[in-house]
Amino acid sequence: MSDLRLNIWKLEGTPKRVYVNGLPIQGKAWIEKAGNRTSVKFSGDPGGLTQGDVLSMVGAMPGIDTGSWDLLVASVDAAPAPAKGRQPGTTASARRHGPPDKPVTWTADDALGLDPNEMRDPLPGPTTLIVDHREPAIMVDLLREVRNLDVRVEALDMGDYVVPDRLVIERKTTADMAASIIDDKKRLFFQTDKMTTLDIPTVLLIEGGVYDQTRMSLNSITGTLSYLAVIQRVPIVPTLSLKHSSYMIVKLVRHAVHGLGYEMGLRAGGPKTPRDAAGYVLEGIPGISAGLAKNLLAHFGSVSAVATAGIDELRKVPGIGPDKAGKVHAVMNASTR
Repeated sequence: MSDLRLNIWKLEGTPKRVYVNGLPIQGKAWIEKAGNRTSVKFSGDPGGLTQGDVLSMVGAMPGIDTGSWDLLVASVDAAPAPAKGRQPGTTASARRHGPPDKPVTWTADDALGLDPNEMRDPLPGPTTLIVDHREPAIMVDLLREVRNLDVRVEALDMGDYVVPDRLVIERKTTADMAASIIDDKKRLFFQTDKMTTLDIPTVLLIEGGVYDQTRMSLNSITGTLSYLAVIQRVPIVPTLSLKHSSYMIVKLVRHAVHGLGYEMGLRAGGPKTPRDAAGYVLEGIPGISAGLAKNLLAHFGSVSAVATAGIDELRKVPGIGPDKAGKVHAVMNASTR
């Protein structure tokens, strides 16, 4: 097949793969190492194709040698640009479309290497996710590959993916989104309106390029997104493809149930010297500018002295009135228990 394209993908911590794009299948196919030979894997419906079929088609491409894993990788690396994708060993963060000075443009192919089991903050313990029975079987299969995720398929009254008492996700492809707005019942708005009645986080996941369709005018798309975000206050999360959606769903579940997974520094990159850092510490108090922090340090001499000062003492500092004195004292004496 002349329209086949090979992409070598290497995600840190995962085996290298050669993705075969352009096959007549509903899903993805890739070649991976098995000893020093090759093995073809499928995600989705292979449409009757076998491993041997894929290897034969790839082997028929000009300059591609499927005799062994090493020969395959070397020949893909050396193949003309139209036949190959990114170079061996590159990662998504290093890859660019276009000149180095242009911004990165991510595509659905980039999401192929995403693996929820390899994310920085995987699910730390058993977590239940209920999936609506109308969702694609391939999505259910992808989610069931995730460690510690107990996937149950049921008929849901609201949302497509639900973590009981924690999270509701409504998933729409761009085509489905357009159809659910154009129809007389305005199905999308009915669904999102129900979501606004909940006391738990809700998310509208839009899969695919929302602007890459013409069933809705640009004005209608813009108005729809604005209404959902501002009037209904429903968070909108875009994804590139079904594979990317599966990864995003796991990330949303992780955050909803187990939190971030690590502490985020809110004021990274601060001053390095103790003198400068002292002012930086005080600037972190709400309402305290760099000038007021300087006044506090000039009056008290140190952060520790500011911390032990009473409200009346703090009010003696130029620019520190009753309100700011109260805030400084409250922050410096706040309990973490």
